[in-house]
Amino acid sequence: MTPVAGVPVTATVMRFNGVHSTSFPEALKTLDVRLGTLTPGQFEAVKASFGNASTVKYDAQRDYRAVDFLPPAVQALIGRDLDRQPQPAIPGTELIGSLDPRMRGNLDIRLAPNCHGTAWEVARAFQGQARDSVALFYGDPIRMDNLVSSSGAFRKLGTVTGDRLSDLKPGDLVQFKTVEGMRTQTSLLHSAVYVGNGLFVDKPHTEGSDVHEPAKYADQEETPYRLVTLEMMSKPLSESSRFRFEIEAWRPTGPIPQAEPAFGSNEAFSSSSQEMGRGFLEKLKAHVATQGASLNMPLVVNHDLGSNGFVRTVGADALLRVPIRTAADGTATID
Repeated sequence: MTPVAGVPVTATVMRFNGVHSTSFPEALKTLDVRLGTLTPGQFEAVKASFGNASTVKYDAQRDYRAVDFLPPAVQALIGRDLDRQPQPAIPGTELIGSLDPRMRGNLDIRLAPNCHGTAWEVARAFQGQARDSVALFYGDPIRMDNLVSSSGAFRKLGTVTGDRLSDLKPGDLVQFKTVEGMRTQTSLLHSAVYVGNGLFVDKPHTEGSDVHEPAKYADQEETPYRLVTLEMMSKPLSESSRFRFEIEAWRPTGPIPQAEPAFGSNEAFSSSSQEMGRGFLEKLKAHVATQGASLNMPLVVNHDLGSNGFVRTVGADALLRVPIRTAADGTATID
């Protein structure tokens, strides 16, 4: 790895031990980037190269890592497996059946953080937001695609290649999109955030499982949040996808909204899902109220895509806001 702000670094590829996932092995790797002790001038230069978003204080005796220079919420997430089992209970939802005749089966309300929801929060953190808490939620890919490409909240920088990372700034969003194959509701495969110096933060796989057997990890997906290069992100997607993809870069045009209004929106995402998506959360809340219960946490909309790439059902996932604890030296953690 090249020096960071003129400071030589050592970068080691680490594999998360003790986690189980159907993801390809490359998705379970992260980078440990170490800079060692720094002078005050080096500290400020490195901090600036990562976007000046860290709250970690200077200490002449400290052996610094790249993670120390990331925003508090990102520091707290990197390398963590935040599997919240059992899933937070939402009273009354076990009584909810289909709210739409085109839906099949019962609604599944769960907590399922994924790459898009993670990228949304990480990008917000680089704007100085998400300092006190970080939202864990499922970022619906159709909604994410719409918010980034059509809402005016981001402007497109172009296509990212290995030799064009200099065009990116810390906090820029990168999205992997298919460029061939059948027409589908969205071409969005994966989202991540550039943090500086050729590094990105992502979450390779959607967290969560319907089976709660932590001792056996039965059918349980675990992919901790990680620090990676573009190649480390691209390889598992190349292995798992039969489609060719390209990587787009987007830069926020202003403050990124919180997850609740952005992903809890009931706007229609397309003509094919217009009636299905309109007012869904309002219907859900009203249905729960008839059972004498209430929803005890925010919800986000979740569209399930069928094998043809179009919306099959619409559902709701829970959003959990986790407090961030900041120590006296400025390092951040979460429980």
